[in-house]
Amino acid sequence: MDLAPLVALQEIDARLHVLRRRRADVPRTLATAEERVAGASAALDAFRQSQTQSHVEVDRRNLDLRSLEDRIAKLEGQLNQCKTNKEYALLKKEIDGHKVDKGVIENEILQDMLAIEEKEQEGKALAATLGEADQALVAGRMEADAVIAEIDAQMAVLLGQRAAATAGIDAEILRVYQRILDNKPDGVAIVSVEVSHGSGVCQGCYMDITSQEINLLIIGRDIRTCKNCSRILFASKEAAAVVAKGKSKSKGAATKA
Repeated sequence: MDLAPLVALQEIDARLHVLRRRRADVPRTLATAEERVAGASAALDAFRQSQTQSHVEVDRRNLDLRSLEDRIAKLEGQLNQCKTNKEYALLKKEIDGHKVDKGVIENEILQDMLAIEEKEQEGKALAATLGEADQALVAGRMEADAVIAEIDAQMAVLLGQRAAATAGIDAEILRVYQRILDNKPDGVAIVSVEVSHGSGVCQGCYMDITSQEINLLIIGRDIRTCKNCSRILFASKEAAAVVAKGKSKSKGAATKA
């Protein structure tokens, strides 16, 4: 049985297998860039939440300040209504205390606003980092798309070659080959047998092949598969020559005897 068409098909499938793996690996090359964008985005979001919380705190202090100012204004309006010096002094003392508190709150608001302004520089830096990460990711995706397009073009050519190669192969043999191929992660369904001194080795799993199996393989009446890895076996011309040479020597020795 001539397995040359299957060997030729395997060469095409091996190239397709490599291209498919390369294509599957392309998205993984973007993982680092995507993680950088995610990290930068998370950092910027955390910063903005912190700034929002700071503004909320300033707004709360402003409400406290306005409430205290209203209280002071109300008490100052009551000063002219005091009937005794003692009443006036107590009211004045309360007003002065509120004014001290007002000064404290005003200082706290000022410090908070200064802190918010200072942190804005940090926010700009985080936004710039995110922008750079986004640009790198966009560039990476464009490069990945170009690589995928190139791979797809190569695969299209090979698939065309594969269709032509399978056209001349017996349907049953092709079915067996395809079944084995679909179950091999390395994309190899047919392998050669390396022959030396009457014994052979499967080049798919490197297990020994018996001399009887080698002889049947060289006769080539039907498909032979490796009993260990189940791949289809074929003997190259070189392997057949080694076997033939060994048989010739054996006959010569027998004749002399």
